[in-house]
Amino acid sequence: MARRRADQDGAWKEVLDRYFREFLELLFPQAAQGIDWSHHYEPLDAELRRIARGTRRGRRSVDKLLKVWLLGGEEAWVLVHIEVQGRPDPTFPQRMYVYHYRIQDRYDRQVASLALLTDDSPLWRPGSFEYTVLGCTLSLSFPVAKLLDWEGRKEEPEASTNPFSLVLLAALEALRRRRPLEERYQGKLSLVRALFHRGYPRERIGELLRFLDWIVELPEPLEERLEAELVRLEQEDAVPYVTSFERVGYRRGRREGLEEGAVTNAREAVIDALEARFGAVPPTIRDRVAGIDDLVVLRAQLRTAVTTPSSEEFLLTLPGPPS
Repeated sequence: MARRRADQDGAWKEVLDRYFREFLELLFPQAAQGIDWSHHYEPLDAELRRIARGTRRGRRSVDKLLKVWLLGGEEAWVLVHIEVQGRPDPTFPQRMYVYHYRIQDRYDRQVASLALLTDDSPLWRPGSFEYTVLGCTLSLSFPVAKLLDWEGRKEEPEASTNPFSLVLLAALEALRRRRPLEERYQGKLSLVRALFHRGYPRERIGELLRFLDWIVELPEPLEERLEAELVRLEQEDAVPYVTSFERVGYRRGRREGLEEGAVTNAREAVIDALEARFGAVPPTIRDRVAGIDDLVVLRAQLRTAVTTPSSEEFLLTLPGPPS
């Protein structure tokens, strides 16, 4: 399950990088209207990882930080912080606040925090964090888009030309993972047909198909059946939407991305554990941990990181030549 979550988190991060404008236009139109899109937005994921160290991240949470420019003529820019939260978490509003003030403090810029809730709980809808003590009140309100709100209005994304509407439909399909296998197969097939028939260029088809393949998983026999059906559809339409080689490549990429995501998360967990215990981690240790690709070894190093008496002794346990 942890490996599957890492895979799907990577899928969300990739699609938000590529379709950030379309994401805002579909789910947060007021925010989209205030941005000067003649300037390219800039992902700041490495910065966000540093800012987030030591905070409590929720399970099934995807964090994104992007720099954008505002309309209005001034040369100001703001930071847009996005959370994709996959299950109810009572600490989520506080985490939104903590990320918000840490980003604002680090950059001394205005911050817009937005939340996309992809959980399956209709009643969970956090949109603010607030407390009052001794007459002092602190609060943060943030816009929220709830995936389940689109369940009863699927005709809108189905009729939309916005590419992110297919991301939305795929995420809705993923919520129905407890249905019988045949219904899940038909649901994924319907999404692939919709993708192919929108007339997108091959590159966009490939990007969205990769997300769909990541987030709507089927057993291998049904994936093979799906591929055979796509070949038949291509022959009927006389249009080579995606070659068989590319489809196999997407599936292989999904598996490799899953493994790579798990390794990356394990490396970060080791560094986080060391920072929590000893403060700043020396570059020597960071470089040695970054060079470990074996997930089993990384899990062993994480156990060592939470028990070792010092960072110097931890360094001695790392594989590879001493520095």
